[in-house]
Amino acid sequence: MEYNPYQGSNAEHYAGGSNTFVSISGVVLKKGVPYRAIVHLFNPLNNQIVATQSNDMGAYTFKGLPKGHRFTVFARDIAQVFNAVIQDNVVTK
Repeated sequence: MEYNPYQGSNAEHYAGGSNTFVSISGVVLKKGVPYRAIVHLFNPLNNQIVATQSNDMGAYTFKGLPKGHRFTVFARDIAQVFNAVIQDNVVTK
């Protein structure tokens, strides 16, 4: 699943006048094993939260993000056995 929070006519404004877009990706593991989970991306600039689901190998990607911005990424255990895992201040590079 691809997500671009800056689509539309204001894309250049939100990206600080730059058309440089990057992605945040990772792998969800549960006890060291790849795991399908719902992964959320929080954008503090517009208070928007979007979600995607990791694939069978635990991989997820959020694309179309502006370079140099901070996001919060968190994943929740679908089975609700474990607490959520949160990574704050993820800076796109």
